[in-house]
Amino acid sequence: MENLIPFLEHYKYAILFPLAMTGGPLVTVIGASLASSGILDVRVVYTIAVLANVTGDTMYYWIGRSGRHTLIPKYGHYIGITEKRITHAEEHYQKHLGKTLLFGKITEAAIIPILIAAGATKVSFGRFLGMVIPIEIPKMLAFTFIGYYFGKYYVLIKQYSDTSVAIGFAIVIMTALVYWFLIRKK
Repeated sequence: MENLIPFLEHYKYAILFPLAMTGGPLVTVIGASLASSGILDVRVVYTIAVLANVTGDTMYYWIGRSGRHTLIPKYGHYIGITEKRITHAEEHYQKHLGKTLLFGKITEAAIIPILIAAGATKVSFGRFLGMVIPIEIPKMLAFTFIGYYFGKYYVLIKQYSDTSVAIGFAIVIMTALVYWFLIRKK
């Protein structure tokens, strides 16, 4: 993470697009933070973020669409996509494409398999884009806003989040040990 900021400062927009394709929200926040410092233009950061995220989503869609009968049987199980799940997903995506994409895009939970499955289930490309673009526009606007206005607090937030993660991890371990010892004594 610490190496990403100097990298973006040096290469600016040339590297922002490919980075945003893979790390959309985080890269958008960092890019917008650099825009608030005058290093980048916030409008360009936002535009690149939307285009890069839609491009990345489209790439995963086409992997699913073109690889349904070649890549998915061979590699799909590595990311949880099987032929049985695709059959079930076809019915689901016909009824709930918008909700599924919205859930995946907002939570970032299993978004890559969701996008690949959308292509594999042969959802029309127009329908797919018609759902993805309206989700990405406000989502990237929110991350741009966060980065622009709160990005300078990243170091402080990171310091506290690292501490809270360590404390939370310690509590989980201690709870598990206490539970284990209590069960073993019974």
